[in-house]
Amino acid sequence: MSQLPRYYLRGKLFPGMFPSERALMFEDSQGRTVSVLVGERAVTPLGDDGLIEVTLVDERGDFKLVSLPGEVFGSGRMATVRAEQLQPLPQPA
Repeated sequence: MSQLPRYYLRGKLFPGMFPSERALMFEDSQGRTVSVLVGERAVTPLGDDGLIEVTLVDERGDFKLVSLPGEVFGSGRMATVRAEQLQPLPQPA
């Protein structure tokens, strides 16, 4: 069985409730704001933005259904995003 593809998803980075966590906010494919709480080690900070690893579950054209790490406010652990919001993970050498 092959492993599902993994990508980076970029969003705005905010402090979490505890020092060891971060909140990442991004827009889903319908323009709704999604917030996910993740451990500090799960985020690659980029100034005010950050990257989290997500797993690609399904795709339909430009829309990608991804599984999110951590707790999502107001929805399940899945989100549909646009393809341009995802960046491939670097491949091991």
